[in-house]
Amino acid sequence: MPSVTTRCVSIPKVHQKGLALFMSLVILLVVTLLGVASVQTTMMEEQMSRNSRDANIAMLAAESAIEDGETYIETLGAAQAADDAAKLAAGETPVELLAFIDVDAEANGLYFEASSTATPNWVGVVWSDPDGSYLSASTSIAGVETQPKYIIEYIKTVNVVERDSINVNNVGQSVVTGRSQIFRVTAFGTGGSADARAMLQSTYGRRLD
Repeated sequence: MPSVTTRCVSIPKVHQKGLALFMSLVILLVVTLLGVASVQTTMMEEQMSRNSRDANIAMLAAESAIEDGETYIETLGAAQAADDAAKLAAGETPVELLAFIDVDAEANGLYFEASSTATPNWVGVVWSDPDGSYLSASTSIAGVETQPKYIIEYIKTVNVVERDSINVNNVGQSVVTGRSQIFRVTAFGTGGSADARAMLQSTYGRRLD
């Protein structure tokens, strides 16, 4: 009967070095960093979108105030006297400009244009002051920090001789003499926060006779 020989093979123990745990921690760190970066990018995009929206609202508010200012100008001279032209020729103030020489004119947002060497009127206005020297727009805008406001400046009187420099070809009217008053409207608007601000200007001429 053949003999059976049994051999025992000794397998050396493999000492674990924590490689799997280390790799797991590295992967977790990478995923965390990607998540944080994604959140920061999303927050930045939301902030940019909010700022853009606020800027658009501020611009629309200022445009609304410009329209209110031009409408206000159209109300000037409603009580225009028949001898306005004579007053103007004599260096006197026509009726439609009386509001601009009133003692409270600037407090009510009505100015004469500043000289070329002086600080512009709109720079001197404290737009954030609730009792500032400006006119509050009559049109209410929803979602703004403060309602839009504006000032009106009288610039000059243009005496028309045969052709109106504002309407060069006299479209829609006969060739006559007359005069036009030139005004500047400066409007200030805010968005959803006081940090979003917009300022617009328009030059508006009104033919009075």
